[in-house]
Amino acid sequence: MSTAQRVDLRARTILLIEAVTTSARRFKELETHTRVPSATWRSFWNRHDALPSGTMLEEIGREWPQFAFWLITGLDDWQNGHVAPATASYLPEQVRLESVPTTAYFRARMQAENRRPAAEPWHEMPEALKDLQLTDKALEMLGGQEGLNNVRQTLEDHGAIDSSPASSQPWPLEDGKIIKRAKEAATRHLEQQKARELNILKSERDKDIAARSTS
Repeated sequence: MSTAQRVDLRARTILLIEAVTTSARRFKELETHTRVPSATWRSFWNRHDALPSGTMLEEIGREWPQFAFWLITGLDDWQNGHVAPATASYLPEQVRLESVPTTAYFRARMQAENRRPAAEPWHEMPEALKDLQLTDKALEMLGGQEGLNNVRQTLEDHGAIDSSPASSQPWPLEDGKIIKRAKEAATRHLEQQKARELNILKSERDKDIAARSTS
């Protein structure tokens, strides 16, 4: 950990913005990344006594979590992946060397545990569409319509479910016991898959952090 120099919050925010945006489209890029209006960013940039708002800081931290600790505290913790941006030239180079696995891990956790709320209700996927995608995943896990029919026939043969009164017709997925169970299994599968992916990212991050600790 390096010795902190007195660079105030506004100056750190400016340095971070310079590192992650281009000069030609700076405020529009910030709006795209943070949903804070470009005019608000422009006003902050041009008013030399202005400090970033809480919303600005939260959005920057959510979008660039590798810089969040340094931005708020003025301190680095580069051995653990909390670095300063490349533009903070007053700090040693190693403090500004990003840990790519750590950043990926931070972003994945942010996505899983602290996602940005939708700006408008229609920006979120409708529940009906989510359910339809889950149904498709469940059907895929069963081997498609043919696999579903085979499962159903097996359960009928063993008396586990009643025979369909209209067996020649496609089985109604939304009302079926089998697809309901399959959707529950698909939900567990997707949750486990996300957990595995996060563990893989954490493992890669731990390797990189271990290497930093010995450097």
